Amino acid sequence: MSLLLGARAKNHVVLLTDGISITQNPGKKPQVAETGLVKIFPSKTRPFALAHHGENRLGTLPVEKVLENLIPQHLDPAWRTGLNRTIARTIDGLDSSVSQRLKAGDQRKVSGFWVAGLFPCTEIAEIAEVIWIKSSAARVRVTAKPLGDLSAGGSGAKYVTEFFGKPFDEKFSYKKIMNEPAEYSIDFLKKLYAHALKAQKDAGETLFGGTARMALITEDGIDLDAVEIEPAP
Repeated sequence: MSLLLGARAKNHVVLLTDGISITQNPGKKPQVAETGLVKIFPSKTRPFALAHHGENRLGTLPVEKVLENLIPQHLDPAWRTGLNRTIARTIDGLDSSVSQRLKAGDQRKVSGFWVAGLFPCTEIAEIAEVIWIKSSAARVRVTAKPLGDLSAGGSGAKYVTEFFGKPFDEKFSYKKIMNEPAEYSIDFLKKLYAHALKAQKDAGETLFGGTARMALITEDGIDLDAVEIEPAP
């Protein structure tokens, strides 16, 4: 249960996530367990970050604790050889714990991680998704794929995907992101998130929410802050 948005241009990436964790028990209504989770995890030394949607715990540990070790020990060194190697090390480091987590519960079906930022050997910024999908009680598949200039993940993505094939309004279109400055991407994602909040409220659902956080990734580093976004009118 989450919403993860991303915008990728020539020299920047912007990520925006929600902050809730929802407890799901068979036969009971889902309950909000936490509202202030951090779901974007930047490298401290390289211009890239991991973000996630789906599971908030891996085994007995929260995702944050797992990535605290994975990023500096394995992904930072892999970054030097490019995006593909960083993706491969992400899969190596998470596959066992993610697969076990998905197999352990009937309600858990999908867990996704985005690898996003600027990498050696690529001319533009990149966002790629590594996603684990539970296809049966005993089988979990993992795949990796590049994402486009505008991307959405998590169960809340259904509220914004209609804008991926048409302009959001006269100013905001996914076709413009690549050549616009970071401020354009930031404003675009905030408007998408606001629309998703309104659509969720109208539907009477709780698929995402809590404290939203946004990360701006450039060659100069990563800025990660909480942001206040109200539902669209």
